[in-house]
Amino acid sequence: HDLALKCDGVPGDYELGCDAPVVGEDIVYTGYPNGRRIESDYGTVTTAGDMIIRVDEGGGSINIFTGIALGTSSKVRPGYSGGLVTTTDGQFRGIISSVNRATQDALFIPADLICNYVQYEGKTSEE
Repeated sequence: HDLALKCDGVPGDYELGCDAPVVGEDIVYTGYPNGRRIESDYGTVTTAGDMIIRVDEGGGSINIFTGIALGTSSKVRPGYSGGLVTTTDGQFRGIISSVNRATQDALFIPADLICNYVQYEGKTSEE
């Protein structure tokens, strides 16, 4: 449960907010694949807030994600994880969690879920 935002070297202006992604919304993924230069990819939100079940190839394990958003992608790949998801006009929509290169989809943690987690952390059970 670690969350950090590095702003150095990220081109453009981003507005960090807590708005959930909306199905059909155009989005931009920004990341550092293989630790190299910053890259961006464009897609569209296809699922927001639903349960997604994903089976990992090879490992035979089943991962169940709840509250995760899913978007199309043409080139997001390993190394994008932890990168920003924004709208085309720079509104924060989430953080990239994982990618499925076979289906060209990207799973990301929605901004509203991140904000709820950050606001909840630091409070005692009595609050």
